[in-house]
Amino acid sequence: KLPKRGFKNYPFKTEYSILNLKQIENSFIDGEVSRETLINKGLLKGLGKRRPIKILGVGSLTKELTFKGIEKYSTSAREAIAKAGGTIENTIKN
Repeated sequence: KLPKRGFKNYPFKTEYSILNLKQIENSFIDGEVSRETLINKGLLKGLGKRRPIKILGVGSLTKELTFKGIEKYSTSAREAIAKAGGTIENTIKN
């Protein structure tokens, strides 16, 4: 058996807390979507409270929501938020 050598990226991998637009649609009436409000609504639990957040475009969004301090968005999520009249502020990354 040969020894395992070389670089392994798994200790440095960034894991995100994944949220879909349909979860946000069901939980929010209006207002602001941030880490604190997601924790208060019960959408982020356990380790997810500390991980960076990524919003995916699964489902539809009909409410004008303001997203603050969310790290990443999928392209379809950005389009759905803009189509519903929402805004994205304080984008840290992509």
